[in-house]
Amino acid sequence: DVLIDKETDSLIICEGRRVVRWSRRSGTTKGEILIDNIDCYGIAMDEQRYLYVSDAGKHEVRRYKLGEKNGTRVAGGNGE
Repeated sequence: DVLIDKETDSLIICEGRRVVRWSRRSGTTKGEILIDNIDCYGIAMDEQRYLYVSDAGKHEVRRYKLGEKNGTRVAGGNGE
């Protein structure tokens, strides 16, 4: 899953076991890992710039403030 962060002109990508931010500016050779060790299935961002990430392995959705590694569970997490 991919979303565009217009404020930072970057892409936020849910790939495998992590969420990565890539700048859209030329010369970028490395992404910034925002969240790791997560079975990421989908991502979304709200108007307050909170990132919502679904974790398929834990059957939950967590909300993250950008720069934060430990989000708050907002849905699920009760098993399969």
